[in-house]
Amino acid sequence: MYKPSHLRKDALKISILLSVISVLATLIINFLIGQEYSKSTGKTRALFGFQELSDYSFQYYVVLIGVSALIFALTGTSQSRNRKILAIIFSIFAIILVFLNVWKLFIQ
Repeated sequence: MYKPSHLRKDALKISILLSVISVLATLIINFLIGQEYSKSTGKTRALFGFQELSDYSFQYYVVLIGVSALIFALTGTSQSRNRKILAIIFSIFAIILVFLNVWKLFIQ
């Protein structure tokens, strides 16, 4: 049987894994948005914010993965305080990254 104390020890590993998944999903979605913007012209580019919001609104659900990673990081225990701080910072980064317009970096 899996004891709750083991879950707390593994919570930091789960947190880091969820943060990596969140960051990768965010980067993939933003890469697709950047490709869509590169294909657009004229009026479509001028109003691309509306298109991004309507076509890629699911990207904001990725923040739930980051929030769950933060919860795991805050509840996890470890011998190393640095590992816990790293997990917390990485999960906060994953949350913030969702709301940044990273796709603008992928435009050629």
